[in-house]
Amino acid sequence: MEMATILKTQPVTLQGFLLSVDCPTDSKLQFDLDISALDWSRNGELTYKLTDVMSTIDFIYKKGALRGKGIEGRHRRLGQGKGKKPKRKNSLHFSPYPSRFSNMLGNIRAQFYKEINARCIVLQVTESGFYHEKLYLLPYGSASEFLAFVDKLNKLVEGVRREAAIYRQGVHANKVRKLLHSFLSDAKDPFEKTGGINDISANLTPVAIDQSIVEGYVDEPVKEQLRKQKQEIAAKALEHFRVRLLGHVRQLLAVKKLEEFKAVKNGLEELRKTAEDVGLRALVADVIEPLEQVADNPQIVDTVFPDGLAEAVDFRIKALLEAV
Repeated sequence: MEMATILKTQPVTLQGFLLSVDCPTDSKLQFDLDISALDWSRNGELTYKLTDVMSTIDFIYKKGALRGKGIEGRHRRLGQGKGKKPKRKNSLHFSPYPSRFSNMLGNIRAQFYKEINARCIVLQVTESGFYHEKLYLLPYGSASEFLAFVDKLNKLVEGVRREAAIYRQGVHANKVRKLLHSFLSDAKDPFEKTGGINDISANLTPVAIDQSIVEGYVDEPVKEQLRKQKQEIAAKALEHFRVRLLGHVRQLLAVKKLEEFKAVKNGLEELRKTAEDVGLRALVADVIEPLEQVADNPQIVDTVFPDGLAEAVDFRIKALLEAV
């Protein structure tokens, strides 16, 4: 069957949940102490003693290897009046909590985004300076397991929150408070506005991108805008699969043993399931299923892909994109 015929009978559609997420970081465990009232000698003495106290606390609370704790000095010029010396604000940025709490949140965050990257398609990346935000598409069929995984991680978050609350009322937190007040009588309590660790949130919005929806609008400018948006989103989704499929193609070209072909086939099966769940049945029919046939029987590669394996896969995905 010719490619054009396949594309006419199986148009490119896309469906799933748009995923908006928020995952806690250790920023809620960080504190800025204003030390502008201290001279440089007292500033250095406080930093030295605070480092010692926090290192001791880290050692007491550690489970496994320590990653270390940083105390960062920050200096900011506030401006100056006419004929006056400039005012400056000096501060110490640190966490008054054991490093283990930060490390636990870091591990939870790593698990969370590893799960997202395994299950979702990245449709868009928005960047602004050091900040970037991704728009994810979660297949319908993966939603239940994904939300169950989020619930599991939130139990770990609750564990960190509980330990942090106990620590704030304990003897080690009081040592930190006493040290700060021995240098600055009006020092704010470093635990007053820290420790408010939020749960992981995952909001799902169902979406379906289909040509019939676009054609339902009579107004041509609206149609054109929807077509462009559909093309952009479909392009991102197909690129997501193209990168992974070409990785499997490289594996197919390199494998020598039967068990290696089985590993490739397992990877293709997972991709096929994801593609089916998000509605990319044309991608399954034109690209993934032929690759699975080759993984089952490598001898037919020239029959299924007479123009070359990698070249044919790349061409077919581009042809799908042009049919959007």
